[in-house]
Amino acid sequence: MIYRFNLILLAICLGCSGTKAPDYPGNLSFVQVAETADLRASGRGAEQWHDQNAIPVFFPYDSMSYSPDKYYRFSWVQLEKGDGEFDWAVFDREIQNAIDNRQTFSFGIMPTCPSCVDGDMSIRIDGKIASYPAYLHDQMQSESTKDWISTQSEMWVPNWNSTYYLNALKRLNKAVAERLQSQEYKDIKYSDVIRYIDIRGFGSYGEWHEGAILESMSEHPKGTQATATTLKEIVDIHLDAFNAYRLVALLGSLDAELLRNTQVPTEIGYHILQAKTRKGPIGIRRDNWGATDTYIKTYMENHPVEYKGLSFRQTIAERWKTAPILGEPIHDAAIVNGCALGDLLNQVQRYHASSIANGNFYNNHDACLQESYREAIRAAGFRLSLLGGHLDPVVVAGNKTELKLYWINQGVAPLYEDWNVHYQLYDLRGDSLVWETTSKFSPTMLMPADTATEHSDEITFPTNLAGHYNIRLVISDPAGYRAPLPLAIQGRLPDGSYTIRSIEILPPQ
Repeated sequence: MIYRFNLILLAICLGCSGTKAPDYPGNLSFVQVAETADLRASGRGAEQWHDQNAIPVFFPYDSMSYSPDKYYRFSWVQLEKGDGEFDWAVFDREIQNAIDNRQTFSFGIMPTCPSCVDGDMSIRIDGKIASYPAYLHDQMQSESTKDWISTQSEMWVPNWNSTYYLNALKRLNKAVAERLQSQEYKDIKYSDVIRYIDIRGFGSYGEWHEGAILESMSEHPKGTQATATTLKEIVDIHLDAFNAYRLVALLGSLDAELLRNTQVPTEIGYHILQAKTRKGPIGIRRDNWGATDTYIKTYMENHPVEYKGLSFRQTIAERWKTAPILGEPIHDAAIVNGCALGDLLNQVQRYHASSIANGNFYNNHDACLQESYREAIRAAGFRLSLLGGHLDPVVVAGNKTELKLYWINQGVAPLYEDWNVHYQLYDLRGDSLVWETTSKFSPTMLMPADTATEHSDEITFPTNLAGHYNIRLVISDPAGYRAPLPLAIQGRLPDGSYTIRSIEILPPQ
């Protein structure tokens, strides 16, 4: 069932009436919302983190205002209890909760979780916590190279190279992919709700480093440090299972042997940066936005490694042009200009971030931190607008009519997901849709720019529609799930559309 629903999602101007767009040729003009206005749109800005919308970001500031996108990190033991015995209760609960709130859903699956001391995200094996199932522990204990206990976190750590481990990881991801394809809730397919999926499966929290496990990779018990062959297989397990979806890689997977507790081989970063799914290249996920550690800047803009002719520095710096840069704030953000998260706006703009999770804050009630976050997420992602255009006020039914619009992306990143632009003809009372057509223009991958892009469609109105009408524009989800996309202009109607102008359609001549 395709949902076409009415939902008021306003672009709020915070104490400002908006400004008229610069003059472009034609008879159409649009009033821009203020630059300080946030657009509540899927794929940009604030992302719900687990059950947290910790900082009110949509005016009027109400913490119960849901972001259009939701993210959740599962622990392996939440999904698999025994050998091939899956329990989908938690998975279904979280994705169905997203559907109830008309949100997209993104997720990752952690093989280890040092802070998951008790609760459903870990189990106890011989008094130590584990994030993977007990049967897998037993299997690895039967091998000559076994899983082991980290003294830093009092946690069981897999032998990453274990055949049992890799086979179980493959089966887990395949089962999740099958669940996404086979299940529906309220007549909505799970697969239509997914925005992106993390490539985890290795490291502390699945973040492709081993912080909170050991200080240096040399501390691994013999044979348990992940080999390049193992890490490539972990990547390929995700590529194979989730080829229909957008994948994002954790920043540590691009380490190229730079950090002592990461040491991911160079060829793995190369493999990830070259890989694609049907949705395109692999995006990059930072789980430490707001941190200012030198190594992050090295990873993101000064990466020194070149491999097989591929410059890590250039490829990472330009990845935003083809895939999203996103993630969650670090728990204890750096103090910059006297404020936690004080560098977040700079980071969003510098690295072209699409969305930052709205959770995992040390003190989300701090006023300075709140404003730093709001300012940053208002700048994040795309910001689509119309700067003018042309449509004759009187047209003849059956004849070709040109509708010209000037489109611009005033954000820091493109819109990566597919959307369709529709022109709709309404009676003058505005309560009856009498006809619509689809534009040849798509805002997907429209790059940030200082000047607008001109696009024209030739429209032929049906010969039986002589009369007076309003013509509207609406940007719709091809799956019919997400709310219509907002533009940075005033005049958004309750159904998410915008009136372009009134027209008179004359009978055929």
